[in-house]
Amino acid sequence: MTEKYDVVVIGAGIGGLVCGCYLAKAGLKVLIVEQHNKPGGYCTSFERQGYRFDVGVHYLGGVKSGYLSRIFRELGIFNQLELKQFDPSNKIILPGLSMHIRDNVEATIEEFRKLFPKDISDVRSFFDFIIKPNFLDTYAKTYKLNLQELLDLFFRNKQLIMVMKALSGIGNFGIPLDKTSAVSSILLFREFLFDPGWYPMGGIQKLPDILVKNIEEYKGRILFSRKVRKIISENSIAKGIILEDGAKIISKIVVSNCDATQTFKKLLNIKNIEYNKVDRLQISPSFFCVYLGLNDECRNKIIEPAAVWFFDSNNIDSCYRDVEGTMSLRGPRYLLCAFPFMSDGNIKNKPTMEIFVAAPFKTRRMWDQYRNVLMEKIIRKAHKVIPNLNNYIDYKFNATPHTLFEYTSNRKGAAYGWSSRRELLNDSVFSSRTSIRNLYLSSHWTTGGLSQGGIPQVSVIGRQTARLILKQLNLPWEHKLTIF
Repeated sequence: MTEKYDVVVIGAGIGGLVCGCYLAKAGLKVLIVEQHNKPGGYCTSFERQGYRFDVGVHYLGGVKSGYLSRIFRELGIFNQLELKQFDPSNKIILPGLSMHIRDNVEATIEEFRKLFPKDISDVRSFFDFIIKPNFLDTYAKTYKLNLQELLDLFFRNKQLIMVMKALSGIGNFGIPLDKTSAVSSILLFREFLFDPGWYPMGGIQKLPDILVKNIEEYKGRILFSRKVRKIISENSIAKGIILEDGAKIISKIVVSNCDATQTFKKLLNIKNIEYNKVDRLQISPSFFCVYLGLNDECRNKIIEPAAVWFFDSNNIDSCYRDVEGTMSLRGPRYLLCAFPFMSDGNIKNKPTMEIFVAAPFKTRRMWDQYRNVLMEKIIRKAHKVIPNLNNYIDYKFNATPHTLFEYTSNRKGAAYGWSSRRELLNDSVFSSRTSIRNLYLSSHWTTGGLSQGGIPQVSVIGRQTARLILKQLNLPWEHKLTIF
């Protein structure tokens, strides 16, 4: 039996869920098909041995007055999510230096003042520039710049530049600073420094679950544990999808929330413009993840919720760029440590710690042989963050880039879609509207400088895609203000 919908969305990551929620709210008949048994992509939680872990996302930014605030209010979910802002949100540890990122800009500037009193005017000028409300003005002044050029415009103190580089690392690792987009870095800074540290009570899974609940209330439908085999197309026009079990679904619009290579080389397999681009562009590296279940004795040692960025060198450029070095005898040169049990302030949560490092894809056989060795190396290094950490570990396991690929189908387990290179600012590289009529993209594989900034930016992409679809279908867009 063939089913018919207005829109079918492939993948229930945040970009697809936000897009689907806007469209279902507008009255369209929407179907979302997800290969996993839960929604969210990297924004999911899971439980093992009574411990709750978050897959990758460890907090949300911009919930009070940023992009997510606008989107949550437009979708009617702002008051449905029980969110807590924790403080400090981040801690940077470099050789001879340690500082916090607080829950508001002025408090964070004060942290910089303590360490760099002579440079505080530079810090304030930089903050004023990156968080100004008119992002289009910021974009116009920086879209030709790389990250190194941006920092050189504002700072002279080399140690202060190292701190800023450390903050810019998430999403920008694996490539030199002189190749990294200044715009994508600014979006990351805004997420880190402007209204950071928001966490849903009960775990990060609550966000995708609320989106699913609202899509269903708007009469949308979601299929879990179902894989898409093919995007139906005729004369370069998308017509629907075929599932692995042969079920055929016809739709006016198809939205891909999944990996761009999967979309254009496996599901579509038409020699279109995007087909030729996917092999030419560089993807972001993947992650190796260590998940630790801790005993209650750790509560006297882990006293703040901040995600900790630990570096064993002041050469931040080489720490982030040395993705292959993760697999060397030396091991990774930095760690990102998160403590989700602290994030929502619920003292009943069993203590957990998560450690992430950038890692290459390699072969499954190599990872099977090396994953536990690398985990132990990382735990030893993490003793610099939590002294005597081994004394508090009751349960430990890990996830490799192959694990991330298995659950998300992101090419080589890529953490952020395409790498944050300056050339990807060109919106036409992989825009929301593709060269295949009625086929749209809504994920971190959509370019234009927005996709490497985490949940706020991919949510903006979902909103943008929904607006374009409603315009094509001659339906009103109720939300007057634009985000970019």
